[in-house]
Amino acid sequence: MKHRTLALAALALACSVRGADAQALPPAQQIVDRYVEAIGKGAASRQNFRHVVAEMSMPTGTMTMDMKFARPNKMVMSMEMPGLGSMRSGFDGASGWSVNPMTGAQLMDGKELQQLARQADFDSNINLSAQFPSMTTVERSTANGQPCYKVRMVSAAQDTVFTCFDVATGLMSQMQTRQETQMGRMETTVNMLDYKDFGGVKMPTRTVTQMMGQELTTTIKSVSTDPIDPAAFDPPAEVKALITSRPAAPAP
Repeated sequence: MKHRTLALAALALACSVRGADAQALPPAQQIVDRYVEAIGKGAASRQNFRHVVAEMSMPTGTMTMDMKFARPNKMVMSMEMPGLGSMRSGFDGASGWSVNPMTGAQLMDGKELQQLARQADFDSNINLSAQFPSMTTVERSTANGQPCYKVRMVSAAQDTVFTCFDVATGLMSQMQTRQETQMGRMETTVNMLDYKDFGGVKMPTRTVTQMMGQELTTTIKSVSTDPIDPAAFDPPAEVKALITSRPAAPAP
């Protein structure tokens, strides 16, 4: 009887500790709101263009990246890899596309199109609540050697992302996700490091991505918020031909 009493007491203590830990976790919305303020919500809402030049280091070499964004949801990205040539992708507000030497010109659909549209959303960093209507704080964890709150975020399309927010700064420090690609589903971990201020908006200038057993490091070289010619977001001719020949959507 004595042993049973001790066991029950131990169980009650464990449950109370777990309950205290759960209560200590801040609500997910509070964590996300703090992050939005930490990166500079006011300044971000006043920007209309963003031009980012970066380099991605990988086991096979170094790729240069040129990314242009325009409010509300236009994006074009070009990548140059020695030995592989030029790869381009973009979203013009309606159609998502890619062009590379291996597959030629393609129009995106399904999950790939959803992911591209999310990437093109100019305010994606300050509108996390709109992108992920379901958010739950799951634990206090560690990312990049620092304490963080891990938040489970689920999009309207039921994509699940686990995001860590630094306890001290409120900034996003890590993201774990699954991405649909032309090579199938990939599990990816992205670590955000070395935040710097660009026109009042904080951005990580170094990201370390782990996927398929490889590690890719992206380093931002420059960020500009000057106006960008609208023609820069026009799809290339081969993509326009695909858009024109695409069957019309059936009438509702």
